[in-house]
Amino acid sequence: MAEAYTKSWHFPRTDLARGYLKALVDGAASLALFAERRKGKTEFLRDDLKPLAIKEGIQVCYINFWRDRVSPENCVLAGVKKTLEESLKTGLSGLQKELSLNLGVVSAKLSSQQQPQLSDAITALDEVIKHSDRTLFMFDEIQHLATSDRFLPFTASLRTFLESEKGSVRAVFTGSSRDNLDRLFRLHKAPFFNAASLVPFPDLDAAFTTFLVKRFEYLSRRSLDADVLLSIFVSQGFSPAYVVELLQFMNNSGVYELGEGKRRYDELNPPDLGAKQSWESLNALDKELMARFELSPEKSLYTPETYTELATKLGTKVTKSAIQNGIERLRDKGLIWREGRGIWRIENQQLSAIVRDEYEPSLLNGERF
Repeated sequence: MAEAYTKSWHFPRTDLARGYLKALVDGAASLALFAERRKGKTEFLRDDLKPLAIKEGIQVCYINFWRDRVSPENCVLAGVKKTLEESLKTGLSGLQKELSLNLGVVSAKLSSQQQPQLSDAITALDEVIKHSDRTLFMFDEIQHLATSDRFLPFTASLRTFLESEKGSVRAVFTGSSRDNLDRLFRLHKAPFFNAASLVPFPDLDAAFTTFLVKRFEYLSRRSLDADVLLSIFVSQGFSPAYVVELLQFMNNSGVYELGEGKRRYDELNPPDLGAKQSWESLNALDKELMARFELSPEKSLYTPETYTELATKLGTKVTKSAIQNGIERLRDKGLIWREGRGIWRIENQQLSAIVRDEYEPSLLNGERF
């Protein structure tokens, strides 16, 4: 059998997928996985967990809630449509007619000028599970459902569906916002409170970068320093997307030295551009709050001392309500998450680094914070 690195850039995480699947088969109704964006969650679902589940005779339906950020119903219909299309290709001959009819109904709903209704989405989910004794739903970017109250009826109906079919249905949720995942799963009044076991989605390690070195050498017939690539991987917050895209760029451009390849790639694709844009969009108070969350997260925000410090820095009166409004603005932008009572953290590692670059030099020079 050919080595995996000769086939694609995908690094197989079979053991991780097997562990998650075993937990689901052994009785866990749902799992919720968190990792920042560009950590490989979607690729893992698609290329590791899904094939393994299918091999075990489990039907898989993948639904991405970022496909249509206005209509989760559309996201469900699109995912169901793809599942029915796959089932039509591989299903038993006796099911072909029914599958074709169901696929036709779902396709018509998607192509209609009218937005699908909540009932259309739940009916589509019901249609999927008719054709298999066991179904695994993969709900990618589930945290998007916490961004608006208008999604509450959909979220409640989705939970009801999953609980009513728990004998034959399992679910994996993934999210890239800790704050919004908490709003869905951890708060006492959350729509999915106690509905899923929150489990870690671990970072990749040196085995991954070694795999990439072999892949690059296989394609280019040129060697790379595995230690240097690992150092780059760590410096980019363990983002597999970054290093894969870097090596693809180098291979396509005929660049065979990592330092030079990274310099050229970063000129075309600044790795912290999104974080910089987020930082520059903030007002002065919100930047000060971000600095406190990064550098002294356990220091109370709501004290006369803090109000005075902020007022001195900003040149304007700062009140409790002003700080509360600032926190809500930052939450709405997906920049912070609540670690504990009164303790906030920055969601994105690149944004954390920007805050430190901005504020740590002044602290070293003796300024109060």
